[in-house]
Amino acid sequence: MRLSRLAWNIQFNLAGQILILVISFITVKLVFGRLGDDSLGIIYLAQALGELLYVILSLGLGATIVREIASHRESDPRYVQSLVRTVSAFFGTCYAVISVCWWFMVPLIVSHWLNPREISSSEATWALRIMGLSSFMLLPQYTGKSVLLGLQMMGTTNAMEVLTRLLRQCGIIMLLYYCSDLYYIAIWVLVVSTLSLIVHLFVAGQRLGFGNLMPVFSMDVISRNSAYALHSMGISAMASILRYADTVLVSRLLPLGVLGDWGSSSSAAWKSLLLADATSMAAFPELAHLHGQGERDGAKETLMRKFWRLQDLVCWGMPPISALFAFVSFPLFSFVFDPGVAHRLQIPLILLCLGVFMNATVNIPHQLAMATGHPEIPARFNFMALFVILPAMALLLYMVGLPGVGLAWILYHLLYWVIVIPRICRSCGGFEPWAFFVRLAKVSICMALTYGTGMMAILFSGTKSLTWCIVAWLAATFPFGAAFWILIGRELRTWILERAYEIFRPGEAS
Repeated sequence: MRLSRLAWNIQFNLAGQILILVISFITVKLVFGRLGDDSLGIIYLAQALGELLYVILSLGLGATIVREIASHRESDPRYVQSLVRTVSAFFGTCYAVISVCWWFMVPLIVSHWLNPREISSSEATWALRIMGLSSFMLLPQYTGKSVLLGLQMMGTTNAMEVLTRLLRQCGIIMLLYYCSDLYYIAIWVLVVSTLSLIVHLFVAGQRLGFGNLMPVFSMDVISRNSAYALHSMGISAMASILRYADTVLVSRLLPLGVLGDWGSSSSAAWKSLLLADATSMAAFPELAHLHGQGERDGAKETLMRKFWRLQDLVCWGMPPISALFAFVSFPLFSFVFDPGVAHRLQIPLILLCLGVFMNATVNIPHQLAMATGHPEIPARFNFMALFVILPAMALLLYMVGLPGVGLAWILYHLLYWVIVIPRICRSCGGFEPWAFFVRLAKVSICMALTYGTGMMAILFSGTKSLTWCIVAWLAATFPFGAAFWILIGRELRTWILERAYEIFRPGEAS
């Protein structure tokens, strides 16, 4: 007996996310100590803009690409080849256009938007230009990554991503040791990004054929996928605007150094979604493949069983992770930055961690909507949210400072639960919303009674050492774990026991 492909993909994604999170903390610590918070702000701003474009363009189209490859890789390989060529042409064109525009816009951004205090405007301009070119390279790289994701090769994509970040950070550490110059760090990041692009395309070419990666637009592919892709891009665009709105607002309203501190810490808080992200990345092609089979061989029933199993896994698995980050945020960022910065970030990060948990609870329903061909449901909500959440975030940030970001995200997910979840349940899953909310209520009550009590003990005790924070987290985790084992569904409990048996008693494939 061996682990299923879905289980392996979740484990590969989870391991990759954990390694990336650890590497990110090390880099932030070194850059802050050697170059200061202005340089950290420059690096974070370039990465955030690159990731924003990457999410809008690649992940919006990526849902389309991965869904189509997963659904048609066996039944229509010629169509899959045309799809990949079209994607390659689109991403290559986007990279060229965006890079040229970025090169000429950076001086205006530095002079009229940012507030550097420790580095010169010319140094900030050249560093932003080069790092922007590096960050935007995620776009053409996604051509190769989408092929591997569609083939459910998460182990390969995570290995390449972790190795790329490890190489990048090791080079930054060496440069900080010898010269501590932001310009040379930017050049090194560009070199590593170029190597990563080459490797992704090479591995994808080996699987699909190098000729099938040649950029050629196909009007048949475009017309066949235009409606779904536009909805997917709309979801990604609007979600990304909401996700990075705090970066834009903080960069304008507060000093550049605060952007570096908050940007790095909030980015780490979002990375605590590692279980939810790893599971949803592995789940999407699997759910799309099952949906593509229609009613054959009980595919519909299998799809729903896997949906509930994954939903329970994410909802019960995320609280310990989010709570751990919230509990240790003060000693962690006292080490990465200093106690003053850590004190300023503690309450905002606790609120943001609650918003991150709420985000995790809707990840699998979102993937169900995408896999079953209903991207318009979350797309319409995100469009509406632009006119509600963005003004609310700006107002809260102005009134209460950084805690306003977390409060805005809590408001966003409360609205998502009320407006979007019922539609996904009925239209995509064919079940009533109460089934979702009953499960959610069990988790939320247990989390409030255990981790909520532990957090109150930390905040009111006045003791914020790492040892005390971990002890408080463990004291809350034991009763939460007991409640988890008692309250989870029978199917998830059976699945966990089977996975444990497969890990500790490996044998021949069945």
